[in-house]
Amino acid sequence: MSPEDIVQKSTQLLDPLSGKSVQEVVEFYSVFDPISSKDLKEPLDFENEFFQEHCEFVELKNGAKVRVCRNLHQGEQPGRIWLFFHGLGGNITQFEPILRVLDALDEHFLAIDLPGFGESSEWAEYPMLEVVKCVDSVVGDVNKLVLVGHSMGCHLALHYQHLFREHRKIERIIFLTPASAVLPLLRRRAVRGALLVMFYMPFLFDYYRENFDQNKGLKSSGIVKFFYEGHPYRKLWQFSRNVKINSRSIIGYFRGWEPITWDTLTLDFDCVVVGADHDPITPLDGVKEFYNRLTTAHSAELVVLGDCSHNVCLDQPVKVAELFLRLASQ
Repeated sequence: MSPEDIVQKSTQLLDPLSGKSVQEVVEFYSVFDPISSKDLKEPLDFENEFFQEHCEFVELKNGAKVRVCRNLHQGEQPGRIWLFFHGLGGNITQFEPILRVLDALDEHFLAIDLPGFGESSEWAEYPMLEVVKCVDSVVGDVNKLVLVGHSMGCHLALHYQHLFREHRKIERIIFLTPASAVLPLLRRRAVRGALLVMFYMPFLFDYYRENFDQNKGLKSSGIVKFFYEGHPYRKLWQFSRNVKINSRSIIGYFRGWEPITWDTLTLDFDCVVVGADHDPITPLDGVKEFYNRLTTAHSAELVVLGDCSHNVCLDQPVKVAELFLRLASQ
């Protein structure tokens, strides 16, 4: 296939497993104004054959299960794997256009619903470094890796390369709308106290989310702050997952956050940082600050996607697919 054909095929919306067309799903839910979690009566409206084919559950040593999405078959020895880290409250489906591009190029990928998110099991606590070790336990006998992080996942990717640089060859890290390089707010005693209370009383956060945000449907913060444009079906897809996000997990990740020690960071490979020009979650100034801290990288490239917000893969799938097509060929 030509590069244009790969991008077109990889970003084309797949019909859901419910048997409806994409347009039929959009028209069905358009009568709800605003749509709520109670209106999402058919889960298969937001599942497709790509994830049905490539997803499975893996049991960890602690007995918990994580959902993984990969195109690496048992016994197959890949030259390299593209390893994905989603953001806070995210899940593997947010990477769909990239995964489909890589699949079309016969590049191997592995994406994981982090513990407590997507369809993976909850944990009692979420220490960030333990989450990173959990990811590595699923990677298997692979040496060459390209790491891809989104938002919080960018910090996880940096911790991953620091912990496993002696055992894995990291070829590149791609940072998609990275979270702020430093988050001093999380170290304040008052904030830590508030997080502790909400962690053990998550129904307080649930109440706020359900009655003051998610009741706005596609005008809720999880949509309007994450999409600048975006197809209506992709917004519905995201909303159907937003309402399932576990409040306790969100708070737990904040409590377990491990700051990056930028002064001792060594990056002996190439880095690409991707920002979005209409992203209120990780504004460009913060993305550029993150980029400027990658001083030890072999090379660092800053890419700014136009007409795009925080959820870059679902907001501007064609632009993201074109970018990864270029990066995969380098």
